[in-house]
Amino acid sequence: MSHTHKNVYTNKSFNAEILDPDYLEVFTTEETYTNISSVQNEDHCNDNKHVAPPSFPPRPAEIHGRHKCQIPLWLLFLIIICSLIGIVITGVVTFFITKERFAEKQFEETECKWTSWSPWTECSITCGRGVIIRVKQQLKNSQRCNETFETKICSQETCPADALTFDMRFNRSASHPDVFITDDLTMLSNVYISGTTIIDGAGLKNYEGAIADTCIIDNVIVYYEVNFSYSIINTLQSYWIVLEIGLAEHNKVDNSYTVSNKNVSGWSFQIGHQKSHNQTFLWAESPDSSIPLKALSDNQKGTTVNGTFLVLLNRQKHHFSLIQNNRVLYTFQNVYSDKNLCPVFGIYNPWFVHAQLQILNPRNFTLLSLW
Repeated sequence: MSHTHKNVYTNKSFNAEILDPDYLEVFTTEETYTNISSVQNEDHCNDNKHVAPPSFPPRPAEIHGRHKCQIPLWLLFLIIICSLIGIVITGVVTFFITKERFAEKQFEETECKWTSWSPWTECSITCGRGVIIRVKQQLKNSQRCNETFETKICSQETCPADALTFDMRFNRSASHPDVFITDDLTMLSNVYISGTTIIDGAGLKNYEGAIADTCIIDNVIVYYEVNFSYSIINTLQSYWIVLEIGLAEHNKVDNSYTVSNKNVSGWSFQIGHQKSHNQTFLWAESPDSSIPLKALSDNQKGTTVNGTFLVLLNRQKHHFSLIQNNRVLYTFQNVYSDKNLCPVFGIYNPWFVHAQLQILNPRNFTLLSLW
């Protein structure tokens, strides 16, 4: 009889400090030992036959290894492409936002900005009727881009004349034979009115008006007022001129009927009829430009218009400006000449319109600290 020896698997030692995830702790019970013995008893005929160990549940590490997440290749490519598109879009948006902000900042740094108005000057005269002026400039990096000014009428009590006053009137010897001038040489008309006379054999043949008896030298600033009035007695046709307030070299004035002609190369403010609107307009005229400034009246027979223009000639800055109601209507810039420039006054078409011009309050502003 063979000797039977029970093989019993026991956990003789256990160390609680060893924590290895690859090992699973199994608690044995009496039932476990019974099952093992039963297996051995059934196999006692062949002691050399291998006895299979009991089957235990799989370890957690094995369970987790069986559930690996796999991403399809097409989905991976889609994620990569979307990421690249997102990066490109973000870069483009950032570029344009940065570019726009930089452009705005650069524009703000380079644009011209208007200053505040300067204080009003003192009255231009110490007696009679004068003007006060204030200036506003447009600057960029302390350099002047542009400027404008406002004027107001001021009045002073009677006092002796001062250095700002100078005399300027119409020159009879430099007028057209068909115009009329008052004896005090301050009023010009294209028809006879009380106090005017006509002089045969006067100096101008082509220019229908008169030249002032004072021409302005370089670096001088003068101011004068011009009262104007006109009455339409017959409907004006096409572009017919009513009157002109201009500036030109003395020896060129008589080259044409208006100083804005290229043969004269002067500058003028004209009142004339505009055919397309059938109205009378104020224009700024030069050989290079013709700019309508404002409508003055319709073209109906019997229409009468009168008003006052303020004229400022600044030969220091080479500006020639027309002002009305404390507003600069227009300024000719680049008024350059190496000769003296003379104020001129044209008056036209007496068969259709009766017109008058009057010079008032000429002043020399050269000494004003404002300029």
